[in-house]
Amino acid sequence: MKSVLTIAVGKQVYVDMAINLAMSYLLWNKGNGIKFILVTDRADIVKKSIIYNDIIVLEIDSKMYDDGFAIKLYLDKFVQTDETLFIDCDCLVYSDVAIVFEKFKNQDFSLIGEICENGDFFGDIFSICKNFKINYLPRFVGAIYFIKKGIVSSSIFDFARYLKPQYDDIGLIRLRNKENEEPLIAISMAKNNQKPIIDDGKLKADRMSFSSIKSNVLYGKCELFNKKNEYPTWNKLISSKPIITHFNASFSEQYIYKADVKRLLIFYKFKSKIAANLVASSTVYYPGLIKESIKKYLRPISHKIIGVRKVVITKR
Repeated sequence: MKSVLTIAVGKQVYVDMAINLAMSYLLWNKGNGIKFILVTDRADIVKKSIIYNDIIVLEIDSKMYDDGFAIKLYLDKFVQTDETLFIDCDCLVYSDVAIVFEKFKNQDFSLIGEICENGDFFGDIFSICKNFKINYLPRFVGAIYFIKKGIVSSSIFDFARYLKPQYDDIGLIRLRNKENEEPLIAISMAKNNQKPIIDDGKLKADRMSFSSIKSNVLYGKCELFNKKNEYPTWNKLISSKPIITHFNASFSEQYIYKADVKRLLIFYKFKSKIAANLVASSTVYYPGLIKESIKKYLRPISHKIIGVRKVVITKR
């Protein structure tokens, strides 16, 4: 059996994003037999959502687990099926995830990333490899994890949890002042001889890795691309048409993501793609696009007159 699993604990914003993810998932995957499982300590909020009866809610006491990113070190405790695809709650699904499972079918534990012997990944990769006597380190963004229930996956999570108290001593850099699960899982993967699937832009994309995006979740369309000289140095792809898009950091607060969420909400309520697109376009997409264009045009002038504004703290 197969399932998709996400986690939403603590702030309501995470639960709201998990519900958005579930809506997008059910739109494209309701008939494929792959259940959606939401792990949360806020089941009361999920019960009020439109998708509650179509998903499995696994209620937990979050105090029993590490907070922040480190709760993902316990994914093996939450899996309910032989094969599980974990998807971060700040993602949206644009197609059938059965294709993703097919890509991972020969793996015990994997993700989308690259194999590195040098460089940086929350610390110096060469030093980390030397310290742990490993030949490589997977480098990735942990928006999705493929977990096949068994000894290998259990060993990876066990060792990653063992390393967590040593996070700072290992020389790993914190993320938002918290231990990040990604380098711990990367070390543990290498110790257990597991490797990532190389990113081809067809399965998952991280919004931060691209300069622009066009999407419409109702029609299964999402394309991310990089304009000349604008893409991040760590991204090797010019464009991506993924099944899963990761709206990490503040990108879930921007109009592209919010427009797709509005489309989902209206569609689930009225069952009309035309109505959903009209409402989302008029109330979210075009107002957001106009606001962004004006800000982009006026920003240089504003900086000269009043200086640079303080960074706005994200709700996350």
